[in-house]
Amino acid sequence: MRHKTNQRSITAPYSKAEDDLAQLITGERSGNLITHEFHSIQSRALWNEVTNENNYYITQNEIDIIPHVVSKIGQFDHFVDLGPGNDASALAKALPLIDATRSKFYRPVDITSDFALQACHAIKKRRDHIDALPIIGDWEEYALNQVPHGSLVYYSGVSACNVPLYNGEKASDGLQRHFRFLKQKMNNVSLLVTVDVNHDRKSLELSYNAPMMRRFNHALWQTFETSNAVNGLSSDHIDVRSEWNAAHMRVSHIAKAKKDMHFCLNGYPYTWRKGDELTQSHSIKPTQNQFTSFAHKAGWNVDHIFDQKDNTLKIFLLS
Repeated sequence: MRHKTNQRSITAPYSKAEDDLAQLITGERSGNLITHEFHSIQSRALWNEVTNENNYYITQNEIDIIPHVVSKIGQFDHFVDLGPGNDASALAKALPLIDATRSKFYRPVDITSDFALQACHAIKKRRDHIDALPIIGDWEEYALNQVPHGSLVYYSGVSACNVPLYNGEKASDGLQRHFRFLKQKMNNVSLLVTVDVNHDRKSLELSYNAPMMRRFNHALWQTFETSNAVNGLSSDHIDVRSEWNAAHMRVSHIAKAKKDMHFCLNGYPYTWRKGDELTQSHSIKPTQNQFTSFAHKAGWNVDHIFDQKDNTLKIFLLS
């Protein structure tokens, strides 16, 4: 099977998704399969529900830690929020940090313009003196180039560990590569990053396979199918599940064909056979010591580690 590669463009966001899927089907690499499908209204609405699920511990645990951060954080003029989520998330997580740092400028960065604009509106409504302006775009393309020097950059929701792994690389190498990239793009900033250090298989798989999460994953496939008008690829014939792989310290998200599907992508024909699986190898779960080591090797200093008793998350302050 042939396919086109390097179909990446800021002005045509779905080309990244098409390229990712084509490469996965041909077995060329594992990637973050359909990130840009998060644009859909249905996916955004479902994601808001996911973060409120009891089994999805990540959002609530992060909110619980933030009071321990605010008393020890310094002063910054610019507060940059990488992936702010919805307006409720911005108010619960970003606002206390904006107040603590006495920031005058709030810059949410998101490929989903609605999330970024909602976050700006929510913060501005509560703190009228804040200059709230979104940075909308793909971080890997141009968005991070707009982050001002001297900013406090908040990388929340453990998105930092949702790293695509290329050409069969190990999770440790992928995470180190990602943080080296962030250091190169944002050299003179302080980075506040949330890391999930929970390695309990039962709770991890319960969280990622909860009914609401499965509905969300199905919605992503449905959006991919409709937005790209891919004839023959049907979300109704795709099942998505997640598995914790302790040996590779990551959660793998697996899409399985429930029947044969014949379709065209980027102008080339593909067949996805019944029972064949596509694996997204991301959602990396390092230990505290492993993450500290990765950050150091990527050029960051670890200035502080914030946590709370019995909490599965930790927030690292890097510079």
